[in-house]
Formats: sequence, C-alpha cells, structure tokens
Amino acid sequence: MTGLGNLAANELISYYKEMFRLKDVNHEEILSRAKDHPLFIELLLRHLWEKETLQQGSTANLPMDIQSAILSLIDNLGESARHLLHAAAVIGDRIYVDILCNLLNENMEQTRVLLNDLCETGYIQFNPAQNVYHFQQDLIREVIYDTILMKHRRNT
Repeated sequence: MTGLGNLAANELISYYKEMFRLKDVNHEEILSRAKDHPLFIELLLRHLWEKETLQQGSTANLPMDIQSAILSLIDNLGESARHLLHAAAVIGDRIYVDILCNLLNENMEQTRVLLNDLCETGYIQFNPAQNVYHFQQDLIREVIYDTILMKHRRNT
C-alpha cells in the first residue's frame, strides 16, 4: 500500500479525531509513527481513544509499529472475543459462523453476539450477501494468526 501524502494523512487524522471525539492529537507524532499508512493511522488514534492517553497530553505510549498497535487493541478485548479472533484467524479469510461454533464448541447465538460485537469495534465485517464474516484488513488476521503458537494452531 502506498503512502497517502501529508495532506491526505492529515485529513484522515482529522476524520478519526472527530470520529473518536479526541481533543488534542499531535499530528506530527502520528504521521511520523504511521508513515502515511491509513490503517496504522486509524489504529494509533483508536489506541489513543481506548487508552485515553490524550488526557495526559502524551503520545509516549503509542505503539511503535502496526503489529504492536493491532495487538495492543486486541489485548483490550475480553477473553472470549480474543479466543474467537484467534479461531477466526485460523479459519482464514471467510469466517463462517457454523465452522466457528464447531471450533469453539459454542452455540450459534453466543458466537453471533461476539461476532457482532467485533463488527462494532471494526476488527471484522459482515457481508450479508454472502452470509459470511471477514477481517476488516488482511493484516489484522495475519498479525493475530502469527501470535498463535504452533501448538495451538494444530489444536484449533
């Protein structure tokens, strides 16, 4: 993915700043960390929103790379949601509810509630035309998958 350029990156920062209702955002710090990568910009601002580091007026706690940003946000999820994301990452690009239920040994209703909650956070999306969920970005799935120990991959 190519960079956005400073003007577009600043507009994207302003968009997410408004969306997350952030007061003070150090554009230069975000630009220097994100290197104009749109997903990284979103993740950094989401990180600021979730961690509320802006109240302290510091961006020192910002993740240094996109993988750390993804993992930091996923660490903030509940155990059930993290477990579901790990199983979904193993399944692959298309996340079918029935397969996920079988893997997790959960009922359909609980699984759908968790999936819908994860849709609200923006980690995954639902495609009603195909009746399938998928990760918002392939990179999110890849980072999650890479954190799963090989032993757990075989068991999942």
